[in-house]
Amino acid sequence: MKRKYVLILTMLLFLSCKTTKPISKENVVEITDIEKHYLLSDSDSEKYYLIKLIRKLQSEKKLGEIPMIIVDGDPKYYFYKEEIKPLNIEKSKIRKIKILEAEKCVQTFGAACKYGLITISTYGTQEELP
Repeated sequence: MKRKYVLILTMLLFLSCKTTKPISKENVVEITDIEKHYLLSDSDSEKYYLIKLIRKLQSEKKLGEIPMIIVDGDPKYYFYKEEIKPLNIEKSKIRKIKILEAEKCVQTFGAACKYGLITISTYGTQEELP
């Protein structure tokens, strides 16, 4: 009888111990349909860099729901643009990111940036926007 208890306790002990490492989901970011436009072309978790930055700035009330994106002088995405081009840049190619709040950029770019503006300069370009 005592042997049965020892055997059962031993089995429970082995079954309760995890020998495999659980799958980590920290590199997976759930994104909305709108946020898909802000994905970088990196293959790893770096592709979420811009989305994480935008979320942080939105939580600080510096950007609105759908900020305008300009990469090297080319408007890539804004809230009413019908044809949306992919960003096609990797995080390692980004030289500078500049954020303009909506109040400051609407005078220059009009309603297209009513949610704020993110200008991205990549290596190899000289163009600077406000």
